[in-house]
Amino acid sequence: MKQLIFTLLLAFTMLKVNAQTSENESKKYILKEKRLVGVFSAGTGISFGKPSVTPLLVHLTGLYQLSDRWAAGMGYGFSFYEELVSPLYGDIRFQLGKTRKFTPFIESAVGYSFAMKKKVNGGLFMNHSIGLRYPLNNQFKLQLSLGYELQKLERLKKQTDNYFHKEFKEKLAHNMLTLKLGLLF
Repeated sequence: MKQLIFTLLLAFTMLKVNAQTSENESKKYILKEKRLVGVFSAGTGISFGKPSVTPLLVHLTGLYQLSDRWAAGMGYGFSFYEELVSPLYGDIRFQLGKTRKFTPFIESAVGYSFAMKKKVNGGLFMNHSIGLRYPLNNQFKLQLSLGYELQKLERLKKQTDNYFHKEFKEKLAHNMLTLKLGLLF
Protein backbone atom coordinates (compact mmCIF):
# COMPACT_ATOMS: atom_id res chain seq x y z
CA MET A 1 0.00 0.00 0.00
CA LYS A 2 2.88 2.36 0.84
CA GLN A 3 4.41 1.76 -2.59
CA LEU A 4 1.12 2.55 -4.36
CA ILE A 5 0.78 5.82 -2.43
CA PHE A 6 4.41 6.71 -3.22
CA THR A 7 3.84 6.02 -6.92
CA LEU A 8 0.73 8.21 -7.00
CA LEU A 9 2.50 11.05 -5.16
CA LEU A 10 5.42 10.87 -7.58
CA ALA A 11 3.05 10.99 -10.55
CA PHE A 12 1.11 13.98 -9.19
CA THR A 13 4.25 15.98 -8.37
CA MET A 14 5.34 15.79 -12.00
CA LEU A 15 2.06 17.06 -13.44
CA LYS A 16 2.90 20.76 -12.93
CA VAL A 17 6.24 21.83 -14.41
CA ASN A 18 7.54 25.29 -15.22
CA ALA A 19 8.83 25.74 -18.72
CA GLN A 20 11.49 28.04 -20.07
CA THR A 21 11.77 28.74 -23.78
CA SER A 22 14.86 27.55 -25.57
CA GLU A 23 17.25 29.98 -27.22
CA ASN A 24 16.51 28.83 -30.74
CA GLU A 25 12.75 28.53 -31.29
CA SER A 26 13.03 28.87 -35.05
CA LYS A 27 13.64 25.14 -35.46
CA LYS A 28 10.43 23.21 -35.04
CA TYR A 29 12.06 20.20 -33.36
CA ILE A 30 13.54 22.15 -30.46
CA LEU A 31 11.10 22.07 -27.57
CA LYS A 32 10.54 24.37 -24.67
CA GLU A 33 13.22 23.44 -22.18
CA LYS A 34 11.86 22.40 -18.79
CA ARG A 35 13.76 22.21 -15.53
CA LEU A 36 11.62 19.30 -14.27
CA VAL A 37 10.60 16.52 -16.63
CA GLY A 38 8.81 13.23 -16.21
CA VAL A 39 9.38 10.05 -18.16
CA PHE A 40 6.89 7.20 -18.36
CA SER A 41 8.40 4.12 -19.99
CA ALA A 42 7.35 0.54 -20.65
CA GLY A 43 9.28 -2.29 -22.19
CA THR A 44 10.47 -5.84 -22.12
CA GLY A 45 13.72 -7.75 -22.26
CA ILE A 46 15.59 -10.77 -23.54
CA SER A 47 17.09 -12.78 -20.71
CA PHE A 48 20.71 -14.00 -20.80
CA GLY A 49 20.54 -16.23 -17.72
CA LYS A 50 18.54 -18.89 -15.99
CA PRO A 51 15.73 -18.87 -15.17
CA SER A 52 14.97 -17.31 -18.51
CA VAL A 53 12.01 -14.98 -18.05
CA THR A 54 10.61 -12.35 -20.40
CA PRO A 55 9.69 -9.47 -18.09
CA LEU A 56 7.29 -6.58 -18.42
CA LEU A 57 8.87 -3.32 -17.22
CA VAL A 58 6.88 -0.19 -16.31
CA HIS A 59 8.75 2.82 -14.87
CA LEU A 60 8.05 6.45 -13.95
CA THR A 61 11.06 8.75 -13.56
CA GLY A 62 11.28 12.38 -12.43
CA LEU A 63 14.33 14.27 -13.70
CA TYR A 64 15.81 17.69 -12.95
CA GLN A 65 17.73 19.33 -15.83
CA LEU A 66 21.15 20.21 -14.38
CA SER A 67 22.32 21.74 -17.69
CA ASP A 68 21.51 21.54 -21.39
CA ARG A 69 22.87 17.99 -21.50
CA TRP A 70 22.79 16.58 -17.95
CA ALA A 71 19.72 15.48 -15.99
CA ALA A 72 19.41 13.60 -12.71
CA GLY A 73 16.49 12.30 -10.72
CA MET A 74 14.62 9.44 -9.08
CA GLY A 75 12.43 6.72 -10.47
CA TYR A 76 9.98 4.08 -9.36
CA GLY A 77 8.34 1.25 -11.20
CA PHE A 78 7.14 -2.30 -11.45
CA SER A 79 8.95 -5.23 -13.01
CA PHE A 80 7.03 -8.42 -13.63
CA TYR A 81 9.42 -11.40 -13.65
CA GLU A 82 8.36 -14.71 -12.13
CA GLU A 83 7.88 -12.49 -9.07
CA LEU A 84 6.67 -8.88 -8.94
CA VAL A 85 9.35 -6.44 -7.79
CA SER A 86 9.23 -2.69 -7.49
CA PRO A 87 12.53 -0.84 -8.14
CA LEU A 88 13.31 2.53 -6.54
CA TYR A 89 16.37 4.05 -8.21
CA GLY A 90 18.51 7.08 -8.91
CA ASP A 91 18.79 8.04 -12.57
CA ILE A 92 21.32 10.16 -14.47
CA ARG A 93 21.17 11.03 -18.18
CA PHE A 94 23.52 12.68 -20.62
CA GLN A 95 22.46 14.05 -24.00
CA LEU A 96 24.98 13.26 -26.73
CA GLY A 97 25.41 16.36 -28.87
CA LYS A 98 23.07 19.27 -29.54
CA THR A 99 19.30 18.97 -29.53
CA ARG A 100 18.17 17.75 -32.93
CA LYS A 101 15.13 16.04 -34.38
CA PHE A 102 16.55 12.67 -33.25
CA THR A 103 18.60 13.35 -30.12
CA PRO A 104 20.75 10.50 -28.73
CA PHE A 105 21.24 10.06 -24.98
CA ILE A 106 22.80 7.67 -22.50
CA GLU A 107 21.24 6.79 -19.16
CA SER A 108 22.26 4.98 -15.99
CA ALA A 109 19.85 3.92 -13.24
CA VAL A 110 20.95 2.19 -10.03
CA GLY A 111 18.85 1.32 -7.02
CA TYR A 112 17.09 -1.37 -5.00
CA SER A 113 14.00 -3.41 -5.84
CA PHE A 114 11.41 -4.24 -3.21
CA ALA A 115 9.46 -7.48 -3.45
CA MET A 116 5.67 -7.54 -3.28
CA LYS A 117 5.40 -10.98 -1.64
CA LYS A 118 6.42 -12.00 1.86
CA LYS A 119 8.57 -14.96 0.80
CA VAL A 120 10.58 -12.91 -1.70
CA ASN A 121 13.39 -10.45 -0.97
CA GLY A 122 14.31 -7.73 -3.43
CA GLY A 123 17.82 -6.78 -4.40
CA LEU A 124 20.13 -4.69 -6.54
CA PHE A 125 18.66 -3.02 -9.63
CA MET A 126 20.81 -1.57 -12.44
CA ASN A 127 19.87 -0.40 -15.92
CA HIS A 128 22.33 1.21 -18.36
CA SER A 129 20.99 2.20 -21.76
CA ILE A 130 21.43 4.28 -24.87
CA GLY A 131 18.53 5.75 -26.79
CA LEU A 132 16.96 8.34 -29.06
CA ARG A 133 14.43 11.08 -28.29
CA TYR A 134 12.02 12.40 -30.91
CA PRO A 135 9.75 15.43 -30.30
CA LEU A 136 6.03 14.85 -30.83
CA ASN A 137 4.98 18.46 -30.08
CA ASN A 138 6.01 21.30 -27.75
CA GLN A 139 5.20 19.30 -24.62
CA PHE A 140 6.00 15.66 -25.33
CA LYS A 141 8.95 13.65 -26.63
CA LEU A 142 8.97 10.01 -27.58
CA GLN A 143 12.03 8.02 -26.56
CA LEU A 144 13.28 4.59 -27.48
CA SER A 145 16.13 2.98 -25.55
CA LEU A 146 18.15 -0.21 -25.71
CA GLY A 147 20.07 -1.29 -22.63
CA TYR A 148 21.37 -3.84 -20.18
CA GLU A 149 19.49 -4.56 -16.94
CA LEU A 150 20.51 -6.52 -13.86
CA GLN A 151 17.87 -7.42 -11.29
CA LYS A 152 18.84 -9.47 -8.24
CA LEU A 153 16.35 -11.07 -5.88
CA GLU A 154 15.93 -14.11 -3.68
CA ARG A 155 12.90 -16.21 -2.85
CA LEU A 156 11.99 -19.00 -0.49
CA LYS A 157 11.43 -22.29 -2.31
CA LYS A 158 9.86 -25.49 -1.00
CA GLN A 159 10.62 -29.04 -2.04
CA THR A 160 8.61 -31.97 -0.74
CA ASP A 161 8.90 -35.68 -1.37
CA ASN A 162 7.93 -38.84 0.53
CA TYR A 163 10.79 -38.52 3.02
CA PHE A 164 11.69 -34.85 3.34
CA HIS A 165 10.15 -31.41 3.44
CA LYS A 166 12.76 -28.73 2.64
CA GLU A 167 12.74 -24.95 2.40
CA PHE A 168 15.68 -23.06 0.95
CA LYS A 169 16.60 -19.63 -0.41
CA GLU A 170 17.00 -19.38 -4.16
CA LYS A 171 19.14 -16.45 -5.30
CA LEU A 172 18.25 -15.11 -8.74
CA ALA A 173 20.07 -12.63 -10.97
CA HIS A 174 18.20 -11.59 -14.09
CA ASN A 175 20.64 -10.31 -16.75
CA MET A 176 18.89 -9.05 -19.82
CA LEU A 177 18.90 -6.86 -22.89
CA THR A 178 16.01 -4.40 -22.55
CA LEU A 179 13.99 -2.43 -25.08
CA LYS A 180 11.87 0.43 -23.72
CA LEU A 181 9.49 2.92 -25.28
CA GLY A 182 8.86 6.05 -23.26
CA LEU A 183 7.05 9.36 -23.19
CA LEU A 184 8.92 12.37 -21.85
CA PHE A 185 6.62 15.15 -20.59
